[in-house]
Amino acid sequence: MIHFKRHIKHKIMKKKIIVFSLFFLLVFLFLYAFRVIVSQQRPLADLSFLTQSQWDVLENDPGIRYRGKIQYQLRCYKCHGFNGEGVDAVGRYYGVALNDDQWIYGSSHNAILNVIYNGAGEMKGYGKKLLLSDIHAITVYLKTINLDK
Repeated sequence: MIHFKRHIKHKIMKKKIIVFSLFFLLVFLFLYAFRVIVSQQRPLADLSFLTQSQWDVLENDPGIRYRGKIQYQLRCYKCHGFNGEGVDAVGRYYGVALNDDQWIYGSSHNAILNVIYNGAGEMKGYGKKLLLSDIHAITVYLKTINLDK
C-alpha cells in the first residue's frame, strides 16, 4: 500500500513538472514572438504637410493643445524639460530649449512637424512611434508653449 501511494505521488509530481515546464516554454515562446514582431522595422511613411489654414483649425481647438501638452509631458520632457527650457543649470536635460524664439530647424508648423516626425541632429524621429495626430498635437503645443510663461 505504501509503495502504491509513493507511485501515485511520483506520477502526480511528474505531471506537475511537465505542466510547469510546458507553461514556461509557452510563455518564453510568446515573449520571443512578441519581441520579433515589435523589433521588425516598418518603413517610415511619407509625411504630408498641412496648410496654414489646417494648422489654424488645429490651434483653435483647445482639445488638440491639451493633447499636445500631455503627449509632450509623456515623451519630450526627458530631454527638453517640463516647460521646454532645454538644458538647465543643473544639467538635468540635454535637449534644446523649445520655449524661446530660436528654432534651429525652422519655426513654422511644418518645420517643427518634420523634426518631430523624422528627427534632426541628435533627436530621433517619432514617426514610427507616435500617431500622426499626436505629432500634430505636439506641434501645436510647441508653437504656443511661449504663451504659457
